[in-house]
Amino acid sequence: MIRRKVILTIISVSFIIFSINAQDAVFSQFYAAPLSLNPALTGSFDGTYRVSANYRDQWRSVINDPLSTYAASGEVQFQRLNANNNPDLIGAGLLFYSDRVGTFDLNTTQISLFGSFHKALSKKNNSYLGAGLQIGIQQRNINYEDLQFGDEFNGLDSYSLATKENLPANNFGVGDISLGIHYAVSPNKDTRLFAGVAVFHLTSPNISYYRKPDIPNPPFETENKLERRFTAYISSSFTMTPAIKILPRIFYTKQGAHQTVSLGSNLRYELLKSENRAFHFGTWGRLADSVDGKGLESLILMTGIEFNGLVIGLSYDMNISDLINENQGQGTFELSLNYTGLHENTSYVCPEF
Repeated sequence: MIRRKVILTIISVSFIIFSINAQDAVFSQFYAAPLSLNPALTGSFDGTYRVSANYRDQWRSVINDPLSTYAASGEVQFQRLNANNNPDLIGAGLLFYSDRVGTFDLNTTQISLFGSFHKALSKKNNSYLGAGLQIGIQQRNINYEDLQFGDEFNGLDSYSLATKENLPANNFGVGDISLGIHYAVSPNKDTRLFAGVAVFHLTSPNISYYRKPDIPNPPFETENKLERRFTAYISSSFTMTPAIKILPRIFYTKQGAHQTVSLGSNLRYELLKSENRAFHFGTWGRLADSVDGKGLESLILMTGIEFNGLVIGLSYDMNISDLINENQGQGTFELSLNYTGLHENTSYVCPEF
């Protein structure tokens, strides 16, 4: 037990408080978390408002307190006629995001405002180019009461002494800005194509807990920049039969030295068109960097149900790398909910689930 506590302390101090290159949590069901994918997707849906919620549960089979990520957002869409009497779209949104490492109560919480503008590019109203902006505040905190240091050990059976470690403030906030663009086109009634790019953490804020040290010339780093995160995606929707759609997608993200590529496809099977009822099935592969180079890191299985504007999705990341196999094959569950109000089914701007 003592050995385990020492190991956890070393990990927490070495990789959390000091200069680690932090990496954002990214949802495997990335299209079910549109504001986390691209600010330009704000307002990109067939309706007047959309409410989304996402939950990610990681490594539950290996550690007592798994890594948990939550997101909840709301968006509204407005239309205005341009000079050619085509409807340009304006979107506004609000996102709440929380990422938690339970063992140490290491929390990252963010609240952001979003705005977007989607310009109609054709008289047929089948092509849009959009741009989006995110402005937010990110708060980081850690519970020092859950950390134990070597000088706290009483030499017998517990960590009951007071530590002399010079610990910084355990709660602070930073500003955050992100930008993105999104293009959508529908060459015919059975085909939709989408593409977009975005850059998050545009100003690379300093997220070091020692950002304001109380001692002059500290013997440690006081800067830990949050690396910019770049995302890019290409997606399409093909109507194969009146009841079946195929939705192939590829998603790329890079943050610092970390980069991943997810590619695969969903299938949407419509049960009852009049009530917008359908099943969704999907399989994805995620490629990631490792010590052995880039390779297949996980296989993602997804299923979902859609009815009356509500889409519920459940996915499981089945990790297949050697490191994971040595640790009981732990995987990741995700749950997503998306509800679109006053569904119109007329817009070409939005990627489907």
